[in-house]
Amino acid sequence: IITNDRQTIPPQEIDIHLPCAKIAFEYNGIFWHSELNRKVKSYHLNKLTECNKKGVRLIQITDKEWLEKQDIVKSRIKGILGFNKRVYARKTSIVSVTNKEAMTFFKNTHIQGAAGCTVAYGLKDESGTLLAVMSFGKSRFNKNVEWELVRYSSILNTNVVGGASKLFKHFVRTN
Repeated sequence: IITNDRQTIPPQEIDIHLPCAKIAFEYNGIFWHSELNRKVKSYHLNKLTECNKKGVRLIQITDKEWLEKQDIVKSRIKGILGFNKRVYARKTSIVSVTNKEAMTFFKNTHIQGAAGCTVAYGLKDESGTLLAVMSFGKSRFNKNVEWELVRYSSILNTNVVGGASKLFKHFVRTN
């Protein structure tokens, strides 16, 4: 049961709820949560909206993500719950990353996997370990925009505090 200020979402609607953290998890089987199985097109969006109205962050995980990318899903959950290792971006250095390096990095760390890019930058710690990568490409969807951010992720079980901001500012300055 999700409760917040005496408002409740029926328990059959949510798989896992952590009231003290105001976080809920929903495991969505591709078949059972599809329009083919009589779910309306906005089913998942409606559930997200209801949770947001009650101040609950809803994390939706598909069975495909869990079965094929379980390590990435677990890392994301740990990060959301505050259990990941924290590294501060101010203690890292910015490096250029090749498209091939970025593709490999995202394949192993991003829930959507690899994606080609035009420009990519990473953050390395003092030992030379690549901790996070952000990639950019020419805009695919809006011809009025020159660039789009394609991907950002950090190594598994690690949150780089301020990492996205540091890499984005660097991109803006240099491009």
